[in-house]
Amino acid sequence: MRSSQNYNTSPSNLGLDEIRNYQLHLLDDRLLSPQSVNCFVAAAKFLYIQVLDMPWDREEFPFAKIPIKHKLPAPNALQSAAHAKEYAKVLIGITISGPPPPTGRSNH
Repeated sequence: MRSSQNYNTSPSNLGLDEIRNYQLHLLDDRLLSPQSVNCFVAAAKFLYIQVLDMPWDREEFPFAKIPIKHKLPAPNALQSAAHAKEYAKVLIGITISGPPPPTGRSNH
């Protein structure tokens, strides 16, 4: 694991602080995307918890936050229900229909 190479020691000798510092190094200095840093976090979590059997919780390996690229417009920007349906079609790429057609069955 590269983090151990940065510290010139075995991964089993690194603590949580060194792992978190390396995670910050990947984000701030190497300018990796949050998704790439999360690959490191997943690998570190597996290595330290499953392989090296460190007594750490899974929550001690925080994932980088991934920014949301598509935000819904403010409610006042949606002029009508029809506009909202059209916007949803474009946003998520599915067809939105009204209520299901009658089945011909009665509730009696």
